Amino acid sequence: MITCASFVRDGPSAGHDLARSFRAGDPVALAAVVELVAGALASGSALDPRRPVHVVTLPGHETGAVNTACDRLVLELAGRFPSMHPVPGALVRIAAAVEAKLGGVRDAAAEAATLSWRTDPLGGDGVILLLDDIVRSGSTFAAAIAAAPTGIAQRIVPMAVFRAIDPAGEP
Repeated sequence: MITCASFVRDGPSAGHDLARSFRAGDPVALAAVVELVAGALASGSALDPRRPVHVVTLPGHETGAVNTACDRLVLELAGRFPSMHPVPGALVRIAAAVEAKLGGVRDAAAEAATLSWRTDPLGGDGVILLLDDIVRSGSTFAAAIAAAPTGIAQRIVPMAVFRAIDPAGEP
């Protein structure tokens, strides 16, 4: 998983404030996150700029939810990285799933059943950059990869804009 930045959750921090502002649609926060992610992509990422990069955002945890902040981010990044191709709606939440920030036991197989992939717009080559704004445990990435057809799953590179670390240092 590519991670652009981390913050300690459940406490005050500039990173957490930026993540909240980004999610809320603040254009200044979006600009800062664009720079953060562009820097991570430009410096030693697993992405080959000569191959297509199909960018899919993880949807929210409610049925039919989208990830508006990440969708905006992808559009901004596509203007900077010519190999990037946003693929809105390629991954859809078909049933509600529990968010990691709520705690409790996560069941990747059960969460995978809440996701559905539209494979037709992903083409047969290139990397699929699976983007999420905030990751705590990584179980939503695991569920999305588990839900993907084999030809898709093998091409996925997960990327988190922010990783939320608990105060004890564990995700």
